[in-house]
Amino acid sequence: MAYDVLGGVFAVNNADPGAAGRPDGPGEMVYFAPDSLRWEALGAG
Repeated sequence: MAYDVLGGVFAVNNADPGAAGRPDGPGEMVYFAPDSLRWEALGAG
């Protein structure tokens, strides 16, 4: 996990991202945006 300077969080999905409320599949990188308060898929992973 890594933090964005503006308050967001980057994470790599685990084996069951749906249980954590994250989009995309396992191993995908996602970003929690402080402006929308939602996980967003980055398409990298």
